Amino acid sequence: MDPKSAQTSSPSGWDLGGGAGIVAVTFWTSSQRDPWHPYAVDRIKRAFIRLDDWDGEGSLAVTPIAARRAARLAEVLDDADLIRPFVTSGSEGGIIFEWVTADFSLELEVTPTGRLEGSYRDPTQFWRADATDPRVQEALSRLR
Repeated sequence: MDPKSAQTSSPSGWDLGGGAGIVAVTFWTSSQRDPWHPYAVDRIKRAFIRLDDWDGEGSLAVTPIAARRAARLAEVLDDADLIRPFVTSGSEGGIIFEWVTADFSLELEVTPTGRLEGSYRDPTQFWRADATDPRVQEALSRLR
């Protein structure tokens, strides 16, 4: 069996087994989700079961803490009625939420250690910041 193997434990949760050498992570979701939350959790699950070098270029597997915090972030962002992001794994073991609009793009990354960082790009500027930076909050408010 691979070091990470997935199995669905119930309609409202997801577990990665519990045998020796297998990481156990559970994603619990509310039955009252807005439309993109299930999509995001599915993308996080798919990213989490990838092993190191999943892209053939040395990318790292998603860490359990990044997967758990990304699932919680998806719930919080969906509750805030933001437009649906693209959700994928990052090359360093985190999870990335990406929004691209006609005016700007915004990425929120849950790093492998569980830290949340943002990056923003429009025709006149580019910046990276900790998610507590007011610029990240302002950019998120533009996604409603």
